[in-house]
Amino acid sequence: MAAALRRKSLARVAERQGLTDEAAIQAFEMKQVAQEQINQLRADGSVTAEQRQVALEAVRAETERAFTEVLGSEGFDSYQKQPGAYWLRNLAPGEGGSAPTELFIPMEAETVVIPSP
Repeated sequence: MAAALRRKSLARVAERQGLTDEAAIQAFEMKQVAQEQINQLRADGSVTAEQRQVALEAVRAETERAFTEVLGSEGFDSYQKQPGAYWLRNLAPGEGGSAPTELFIPMEAETVVIPSP
């Protein structure tokens, strides 16, 4: 049920922005990929807390970039205000900085490579 609500939230944003249903579906699929990456990172006991935080920030930055590309700036801003966007807002709360740009994790990637310390 929660997934259906998140899907509806994205559909409402896409509709308000004059985007196609395909845009909402694409954003939802990107969210699922990001969530899989997040789950893998959190379950990986071989990385340090710092490495995990850096990787989570990179996933967040790439997800935000991809959502903005699909939904547009206004659409992404609107999505972030939705209750269903809590997962992204809380993904990598840090000290106000954005993720390092040298860590690019493509949305279609199935695994995340974490740099060695």
